[in-house]
Amino acid sequence: MQLRFQKKKMKAKIINMEFFKQSYIRNSFLILIGGVIFGAIVFPNATNSILFGAIICFLNSISGFLAIEYAFKKSQNTFLMITFGMMGARLALMLLAVFFMISFFNYPKIETLLSLFVFYSVYLFFEIFYLQKKLKQ
Repeated sequence: MQLRFQKKKMKAKIINMEFFKQSYIRNSFLILIGGVIFGAIVFPNATNSILFGAIICFLNSISGFLAIEYAFKKSQNTFLMITFGMMGARLALMLLAVFFMISFFNYPKIETLLSLFVFYSVYLFFEIFYLQKKLKQ
């Protein structure tokens, strides 16, 4: 009995990693490339800030994925504490990164914040979609 349970557990992890590979990596690559190309056309002087926004939001989304994976099998209170705590920590790290990029590296403010807003919205959609898919399992 215990062996079967372990096999099912491993199978669930494989499904989650498949979703991660399909949704996050493939779509993120397309979004990063498309966003940077589109941004280079619309804001030709702000390609670096658009790329920065895309990378920061991608890393934020990966950490959100890992937080959901870690907290999903926990109790409801623990799940909420972990996800909201990680959300606050991720937001603080993003704000710190934006502060450094705008203050010390003189990235353009409007283009950087606009790219962060767009990429954050897209990756937030991915996180919600992943959580809904995980709840259906």
